[in-house]
Amino acid sequence: MALLKCSFTSEILSTSTSMTVILPQERQAFPGGRREHPVLYLLHGYMDDHTTWTRFTSLERYVEKLGLAVIMPQVGHSYYTDMEQGGNFWSS
Repeated sequence: MALLKCSFTSEILSTSTSMTVILPQERQAFPGGRREHPVLYLLHGYMDDHTTWTRFTSLERYVEKLGLAVIMPQVGHSYYTDMEQGGNFWSS
């Protein structure tokens, strides 16, 4: 399993943002010749950030044998929606 913390620039948001990603081992990701693996998107709460799931839970242990990719985006205090005076988090 790989734990990645990525920072990148979003054209839609016009700012830098980040995310944490858990990727399964190749042998777990492709059992039986399957070329894709399931993806779980975990969203943080209002006062948290994308690192909350890996810092305060045993998420890595839970998904280790499932061959599951987990994506945890950083969206600040956006409520995951497009905002008139802020980012377009829903559109991205």
